[in-house]
Amino acid sequence: MIYLDTSALLCLALRNDRGLTLGEWLRPRINDVLLTSVISEVTLARLVRWEHPEHLAEVALTLGKISIYEVDDLVRKVASVIDADLAAALHVATATIVLGEQCQAFITYDEATSKAATKHHLPVLAPAP
Repeated sequence: MIYLDTSALLCLALRNDRGLTLGEWLRPRINDVLLTSVISEVTLARLVRWEHPEHLAEVALTLGKISIYEVDDLVRKVASVIDADLAAALHVATATIVLGEQCQAFITYDEATSKAATKHHLPVLAPAP
């Protein structure tokens, strides 16, 4: 089971160097569960619409390959005690609650999210060229 935060999904949608490398890393793991928080669904679309509108079609394609977990009471409770910004806290809480020890990789390219995930014992990866 692999968790991807918004920064990882953004790289995949933009197909930049990191995204291409991440895609290559994911290819042999095609049968693994890929998960993100519903916050990615919102933030990814907004980021791409504002900064890279030419890639807007890629958002739906990228999200279509990922299981999206709604923010429920338990995730909100755990996120509320994580020392990070809201998005990072929700990503870390979702991965912790849903995947737990079955999390093979928590993929992020965001430094604050990486720090919070590491602090909560998630196996952080950032495949890069």
